[in-house]
Formats: sequence, structure tokens, C-alpha cells
Amino acid sequence: MENREIKFMAWDKEKQVILTDPLCPPGHLNILLRNDSDVYVWMQFTGLKDKNGKEVYVDFIYEDGWGILWLILDIGLYKCALCYRIKSLKTGKIFPMNSESVETFSYKGNIYENPELINKTRDI
Repeated sequence: MENREIKFMAWDKEKQVILTDPLCPPGHLNILLRNDSDVYVWMQFTGLKDKNGKEVYVDFIYEDGWGILWLILDIGLYKCALCYRIKSLKTGKIFPMNSESVETFSYKGNIYENPELINKTRDI
């Protein structure tokens, strides 16, 4: 079994930007030392990549081959198994995430920079 890389991104609530290298981003203190949840929201790398080779992180939104938008959720229980979960933004149903389904996804945005993607699908 291959180990997956452990990586994070962070949403800076004050500056309204995604930090892609939160260990030492330009112009920021080392936010790992601060662990300030009032300022930063952590997004964990799932170890998977979408059909275009983009790394899949929690809180990212993807579109599948049928035009349905999916939100990547955190690790949680699904039928007694611990796994990353995905939520259909069309139906609201939650499913386990697997590499086969993610390989058909294309990146559309994230819940912080693109909240309109979530609001738009609620009208469907």
C-alpha cells in the first residue's frame, strides 16, 4: 500500500485568499505555529487528483461528466467505514469518495472563493 502525501492549504478569512503553502507563505507568519482557527480554515489534500491532474482538497467543488457539481467533504463515517465523503450539490446526498469517481471530475472552484456554485445548485 502506497502512503499518500500529507498536505494542506489554508483559507485566510481576513485577507480572503487561499494560501497554497501555509508552512511559509510570503508575507505571513508561520500559521502552523499560530493554529488560529479564527483566521484560517484548513483544507486537507485527499491524496487524489482529478481528470486534469489537479490535486483534490477538502472544500473543493468539482463537476462530473454529467454536469453535476460535487463538494469534497472531510473524513467521516459512511456505512461504518472511515473515508473522505463527497456531497452532491444537486441532491444533497453524501457518498464515499473513491479514486475512480474523482478521476472523472474537473475542478470548478472552492466554497470560499466561489460560494455562488453552492447557491446556484440549490435552485436546481
